[in-house]
Amino acid sequence: MFTPLLLQCFFLVRRAAMALVAVGSIVSGAALLWLWFNPERIGGVRTLSLLALLGLFVLPAVAFVLTQKDRRRRRDAARAEAFQNTERLAHLEPCTDDPAPRRAVA
Repeated sequence: MFTPLLLQCFFLVRRAAMALVAVGSIVSGAALLWLWFNPERIGGVRTLSLLALLGLFVLPAVAFVLTQKDRRRRRDAARAEAFQNTERLAHLEPCTDDPAPRRAVA
């Protein structure tokens, strides 16, 4: 259904989009940090706003770690499936009634 080139392009676009969103999140968090953390304004900032600011810095790292973990899980599942297929084929008996026997070349 999908060609390997199309899948590779999809993964590259997804990775670039995730990087762009992560950078945007960190930049917006830094901008809010710059605006909120001065002695006159820090007292008026609500706790929920501070937690949201913390989330702007932490969530890109969490998303990256979970994405890498998912890639490893899918890769390991594909390797396990390939190993099972080779085990299944190893139990088959070789075919002895070859219709055209080959001659040894000396």
